Amino acid sequence: MGHVQPDPAAARRVKRAARAASVATLALLALALPAIAQVTFANGWMRPVASGDASAEAYVDLDVQTAQTLVAAATPIARAVELVEGLVVGKNYRTRVVDAFELPPHATFRFARYANVLRLRDIGRDARVGDVVAMQFTLRDGRGGLRTVSAGIQVRGIGPGVAVEPAGRLDDRGRTRSDEGLVIDRD
Repeated sequence: MGHVQPDPAAARRVKRAARAASVATLALLALALPAIAQVTFANGWMRPVASGDASAEAYVDLDVQTAQTLVAAATPIARAVELVEGLVVGKNYRTRVVDAFELPPHATFRFARYANVLRLRDIGRDARVGDVVAMQFTLRDGRGGLRTVSAGIQVRGIGPGVAVEPAGRLDDRGRTRSDEGLVIDRD
């Protein structure tokens, strides 16, 4: 058969087509990445807890790229996780369990002390200082689709597995009064 000389024009067309396919693939990935990475978590922490404790609170910052609704949370160390709305009015801190939280796009939604919290109920396993507790969050998008994403919650505190109550003292109605002067009413 002999030697076949490559066609330079055909080689350029193949290279151009490969380059176009690469650019198209990168463009699709760039469009898909926001959908994949719509939720980021930061600053997740909780106090140490022991198996048998009635409750504990966890805190974390969530950032979403598109508006979503947090409809549930779960962790393997507790029977249930309640979504708790917290509100400080004057010097009173009040909480109530809610069905969901609306997460605005491009903003940090914070679960923090004396604010909205994730309340773990009926602790079934110890979480000691230094442990990372898995937490699953169920989100609903604008079209009604559900998905679950996970985050690690770092256990911080002063004891190896002892529940730590907020610093403070009880007032005459049995409520905890914090060092900041807030009265803590829990439902």
